[in-house]
Amino acid sequence: MDWLLTNDRSGTSRGRQEWLKRLAAAGLAEAPRPLDDLGQIARLSADDRVIVAGGDGTVNLVARDCARSGCRLGVLPAGTGNDLARGLDIPLDPDAACETIVRGVARTLDLAAVNDRHFLNVAHVGFGSEVGRRAETRKRRGWGRLSYPSAVLDKLQRRRGFKATIRCGGVTHRGRWLEIVVANGVSFGGGQRVFDVAQDDGAIDVIAIRPKPVWRLIWVWIKAQMLATTPSDDALVRMRGPHCEVDDCAPRRITADGEQAGEVPARFTIEHRVLRVIVPARASD
Repeated sequence: MDWLLTNDRSGTSRGRQEWLKRLAAAGLAEAPRPLDDLGQIARLSADDRVIVAGGDGTVNLVARDCARSGCRLGVLPAGTGNDLARGLDIPLDPDAACETIVRGVARTLDLAAVNDRHFLNVAHVGFGSEVGRRAETRKRRGWGRLSYPSAVLDKLQRRRGFKATIRCGGVTHRGRWLEIVVANGVSFGGGQRVFDVAQDDGAIDVIAIRPKPVWRLIWVWIKAQMLATTPSDDALVRMRGPHCEVDDCAPRRITADGEQAGEVPARFTIEHRVLRVIVPARASD
């Protein structure tokens, strides 16, 4: 059985009736039932499908319960960033996304958590947790994909970093950092990429950025975009493992999937292949 949850306050929101028309046009034989009570998800089974029309925040509302019940999760991207959809090659076009719901297949993903609060894409400690609002403002003004890098550049010019200890994969790094990125997914900030990350390998990836001259950090970013991989550079520390700990001498805010997710000290964990998401057949596992 299919269930539909819509968020009419999402960035590119459409009403429930419009989504029903588009799903029917894509070939969905029976109209989904409205999901008015999220508690219903816990009572669903692997034969059920929850279709979410909204952004990453709306998907986050149902992800853990979908993982627990084993039902499939269908995503109709209607938010501002839509980073989960971008990372899974789910079309951002509404009609193509509806076709994916009808003709796609299930891919089983990992589900990450910071201090028991789950997330799907990327968590930030440091200046990355502060640039999202500024980047969103610039995107509305027409900056497009340059909105996030330009907002980061503004912050970089004002930051000296913070002290923290990072433990991951049996390795410990202590030092001063501009930002600590903890990734389960491959997209953040409305299309910025984290390279060399798999969403179903049972590990979280940590990229910690050291304070360096701005020109140096820009060059590292350019190399990453050109090579489509995380470059080897002493401005970066890369770590991988099933869990990660970040300890700081003072509380520091964490964001996960663009939302506030507590403060450091923090423990990041992963649940391996627990969330079934409908993706285009070419992107399945």
